[in-house]
Amino acid sequence: MIHCLPIPTPFAVGRVNVYLVEDDPLTLVDAGPNSATSLTTLENALAEHGRKVEDLERIVVSHQHIDHIGLVRILAHRSGAEVCALDLLAPWLEPYSTQQ
Repeated sequence: MIHCLPIPTPFAVGRVNVYLVEDDPLTLVDAGPNSATSLTTLENALAEHGRKVEDLERIVVSHQHIDHIGLVRILAHRSGAEVCALDLLAPWLEPYSTQQ
């Protein structure tokens, strides 16, 4: 099953959608922007489906926009999830692997 989770952003674009894919592995497509409100909203949306960040096993990044990759590092750190993206996205994601 795939669930659309609308996540607020502080940007003019408004909300963005991330997707929870309830399969093996439990997958999140995109992550939302790095803001406390976005993280809280995502945690609440996961809870509505009986899940938490720590349950994630894979995070798939669709593209490099900050409203889609901002929470990747936090989510991957908390969950230990594998992060998957096209190799062309590596330059945008590299800073997330080196920050503490």
